[in-house]
Amino acid sequence: MGIVVACALGLVLAGVAIRAYDLGAADLTVDEEMNLDVDRLTYHDFFTTIAGRPPLSFVAQKAFLQIAGAPDPSKLRWPSVLEGGAGILVVYVFAYRALGFGAALFATSLLVMSPFHIEWSRDARYYPLLMFTCAGFAWCAWEVVARRRPAFLLFAGLFAIAAALTHQSGH
Repeated sequence: MGIVVACALGLVLAGVAIRAYDLGAADLTVDEEMNLDVDRLTYHDFFTTIAGRPPLSFVAQKAFLQIAGAPDPSKLRWPSVLEGGAGILVVYVFAYRALGFGAALFATSLLVMSPFHIEWSRDARYYPLLMFTCAGFAWCAWEVVARRRPAFLLFAGLFAIAAALTHQSGH
């Protein structure tokens, strides 16, 4: 395994570990309680309840909880932790492709240790998914414009749609 891949993997794993540490210790916020209530609904009631709201984060959370078992605070927050880890990976790849190995290490290390990113990646809300989709869009758009790789236009479009389906003002 090359040093570039090893560093990416190490930074993502460190970021996920930091965000997952003692995940269920804090009480749920009011917004997380609302998400938990929505996730406990039957599928019909679930989709009726989220109608009119950007659904992607709700759907991702419900799908994860269907796999992980009964919802509890730590399980409810795990999708955010994993989305935060995905955002770390995208920032690493984007920085590496745009600026090289040193810049990728620097930028990603800052994100891994960012108190803001850590906090929001431990909250069962849409914030880390939005960061991941926006960073993915920026990377793919950069590939299209700067490197003249039109195939990335499809991925940029998918990331843009995902961001619009994630953010509360995206509809």
